[in-house]
Amino acid sequence: MFNLFKSTLDDDYWDKKTTNLEYMSSEYKKKKQGKIIKNLPENNEQLYQEAKQNHGDLSFKDELKKLNYQQSYIDFDEKLLAISLGIGFAGAATAITIDSLDSDKKEAFIKKQLNAPIQHPSDFYMGNEHRYMFGHDICNIFQKLPKGYKLPAQMNFNGESVGGQSFFNLVQQQYFSGDKSSLAKPFFNIFEHMSTDIVTNKGLPMPCSSHFTNWKENPLNATGFSAENKIMENLGQQLGSINESDFASIIVMKVMTEAYLQQYRKDKRISKEAYKIIKFQINTVTTATALVVQLMILLLFSKNINAKQIKKVNGGKLNIIMLGIFFKNSIQLYNAINAENKIIHQTYDDSIKLLSKDDITIESWINSL
Repeated sequence: MFNLFKSTLDDDYWDKKTTNLEYMSSEYKKKKQGKIIKNLPENNEQLYQEAKQNHGDLSFKDELKKLNYQQSYIDFDEKLLAISLGIGFAGAATAITIDSLDSDKKEAFIKKQLNAPIQHPSDFYMGNEHRYMFGHDICNIFQKLPKGYKLPAQMNFNGESVGGQSFFNLVQQQYFSGDKSSLAKPFFNIFEHMSTDIVTNKGLPMPCSSHFTNWKENPLNATGFSAENKIMENLGQQLGSINESDFASIIVMKVMTEAYLQQYRKDKRISKEAYKIIKFQINTVTTATALVVQLMILLLFSKNINAKQIKKVNGGKLNIIMLGIFFKNSIQLYNAINAENKIIHQTYDDSIKLLSKDDITIESWINSL
């Protein structure tokens, strides 16, 4: 079983192998020259002790440097771990900083810049936690209102019925009726409106969660319907929403990681395959660190762990987008390591066949790898 972050064989193992091999090759050279040599110990440790007495203790890495050998793998050492943890903490700190800013002022500023309308089809469903029910899911802009859905008298919609229509169609009819110059305009309008909502404390609901919205006829409501979403009810704001701080922390971590990796690759001059593995390793640790730190903040500073009643804490939440990135990086890392592991096993097989030759030298063996 291979390790995703560190090679399973330590430096001591390879140093002993190098010392033994150099000693064996020198003895076989003597034999080839017609000299009489004694039988070499079959036990590896005894062979190593004898080799050290005759040729000294050799370093595998030093021998690689002498032969200008480029190592195809890099251990995820303590320095890389420390840097990855630091980037993860920086991501969590970014989320805390962004969350500490006044959300009302941020929303007002963006609305002013975008000249956003007060009445928008995304708010056609009213009530508590209305964003979780309709018109705010970035992955479901074609969500439909139930047939027979009516708007209150104070909310005019060009005098037309809205029941059975999708959120996208409502936006198109509200602002771009008769305008066929660009089908992209409704998309931009939706993006602008969601930009004003994502900076608020409630943010936007978890992507695709609106597929679980359940509509029920309710004659007591002016619209004729009420709605519920069990997924969002159970997750709550801190576990089931996305905010601008989620994206800000991801961007900061991405920039820091890429900057470090560019310098790392330049200094180490590692292969493309080794670079990919190191990148996936760092990304996995950074995202995991940020996720854990933010969840710890939530657990430590929220008095109630009930999802529906969790107290708002700056930076304390589940970053759903980052969670997805973490799983993606983990899968990529596993696949990359698995592919590398297969190559290493094949190299081991070839190496063993080569080592069976009596006249093999450390140089010819390393050059064959």
